[in-house]
Amino acid sequence: MPLEKSKKILLIVPEYPPYHLGGGGVVYQNLAETLKRKGHRVVVLAGYSVPRNILAKPYSEAIGGLTVYRLPLVPFPRCRPYFESVFPPNLKSVFFLISFLKNTDFNIYHLHGYGHLFIDSAAIMLKILKKKYFFTSHGFPTTPKKQGGFLNFFYVLYNRFLGRKTLFWSERISCVSYRVAENALICKLKAKTSEIPNGVDEFFLKSRKRVGFKNSGVFKILSIGRYYQVKGYDCFISCLGLLKSRLGFENFVYKVVGDDFGEKERLEGMISKLKLDHEVCLLDRLNREEVFKLYHESNLYVQPSLFESFGISVLEAMAVGCPPLVSLNCGVADFLKDGYNCFLFSTDQKPLETAKLLKKIIDDKEKRQKISENAKLSTLEFSWDKVTDKYCDFWDGGR
Repeated sequence: MPLEKSKKILLIVPEYPPYHLGGGGVVYQNLAETLKRKGHRVVVLAGYSVPRNILAKPYSEAIGGLTVYRLPLVPFPRCRPYFESVFPPNLKSVFFLISFLKNTDFNIYHLHGYGHLFIDSAAIMLKILKKKYFFTSHGFPTTPKKQGGFLNFFYVLYNRFLGRKTLFWSERISCVSYRVAENALICKLKAKTSEIPNGVDEFFLKSRKRVGFKNSGVFKILSIGRYYQVKGYDCFISCLGLLKSRLGFENFVYKVVGDDFGEKERLEGMISKLKLDHEVCLLDRLNREEVFKLYHESNLYVQPSLFESFGISVLEAMAVGCPPLVSLNCGVADFLKDGYNCFLFSTDQKPLETAKLLKKIIDDKEKRQKISENAKLSTLEFSWDKVTDKYCDFWDGGR
């Protein structure tokens, strides 16, 4: 049964454009704006990182016809950008949050993001006020376990005493992929859990201009995402080194676009060592018009992640018609079909095997063209209209 029209919906999210790090901010914005377009009254409470200003005040602004309240968080260490949306709200934000939740009434309270103390703070207040809320997990932090030490120790404590309570108190839980739902914390709450994938930005769905592949003589490969170890760029660059040195194919260019999370310098050293300076180019973040142009010009999009809760850039590439090569570690792979609308590969296989697969893809232009066509058609199922309908059904109690 679809959700009634003109519901009052409060989305509580860890970040919101233009102040966001990864793809999450774009997801929240698309969800909010689509709900508004469908006739619902939507308000957004978003965490907001303000470096070196613990006394920053909450404020509101209108974005896309929505009211967005930005609540400053406790300042994060600038040398650790991945902490940006993790820290708790500052004191002024806490008082604002208490007052706002106490003095307003919504039909739907929907919290997004595990491992964000701002979201946990809202969950605690809603629990005290006896207001039911829904929760969406976009994945679980991997940095604490990777770094170990005190960071992992505190994360274990967080899971035990706060994070799992945020999940347990929720009315229902949605996960952006099946692999997120397989997390041990979620598995214990399987009875109230659903899987709802992310959608693809309407900008990319409407910009479906690609017809065939431009034959420039150079095979163009693209990846989008922050320079971070879990993205697997080093493994893929190693494969490119083998593609050039062992398989004798040199006529390619690989571009990576994203913010630096401490990995870019190491990758640059690796590129020089493998003598790929003319083939591999590491770019900073670009706007979506520039990203669209790169999708359009590229012969292959690659998502080589060692772990990825979803991988929204894969859908963007598919919408434009750029065939994707996707790691099985990516959540979006749960919704794709190898050889039909994508190429799938395992990061556990030897680098030379991946290089051989890449060479096979390069040589089979007809196969790439077919996958390009199927990829464009497949992304219609990931329009935000359809994804939002799934959320409305989720709020109504549907599976």
